[in-house]
Amino acid sequence: EKVYGSMPFARKEWGTSILGTLVGLICAQTCRNSWSSIGYANFQATFPGPNGEPDWDLVRRSRVEALEPCIQHGPYYHTKAERIHGLLQKAYEDFGAGTSFEALHTWPSEKVRSYLMAISGLSGKSIACLLLYRMNRLSFAVDANVLRMMTRLGWLKSLGIMPVEGLAIGDRRVVARIGLLP
Repeated sequence: EKVYGSMPFARKEWGTSILGTLVGLICAQTCRNSWSSIGYANFQATFPGPNGEPDWDLVRRSRVEALEPCIQHGPYYHTKAERIHGLLQKAYEDFGAGTSFEALHTWPSEKVRSYLMAISGLSGKSIACLLLYRMNRLSFAVDANVLRMMTRLGWLKSLGIMPVEGLAIGDRRVVARIGLLP
């Protein structure tokens, strides 16, 4: 706030947990906002949990195929179901019962970013949105097209930022495999 002033868009009380926000971001990938909202509402109805949020532990214990009907009206629903299931499993493995990422609130932003970038299906933009809007931390979210233009114009290099930092883990693996990483 010292640098940018107040951030009225960064709500203090969100209706979802960090995990719920990440699932919502995965649902929103490559589809209309209305489709991602329907998908999230379907999770709430199919796997009801406390506080109006789906029971993420119940979702985690379900088979991937059981998640697909919730999001099948949008594109890439099978891939999204796999990513959501993997995300929930990672939360359970790293933080135990309850399937939650709320412990990330105590971590520094760079550690949160690094941890989440290692999870398949989460991009730099998704994580920046989570940090900025859900966790009320300074971050800069850009889509792939803006990232590409900033790279071509040399803006990132002049700031000492590697453009691959904004790529999802799968894309970074491809870039590394073809030798484009230093």
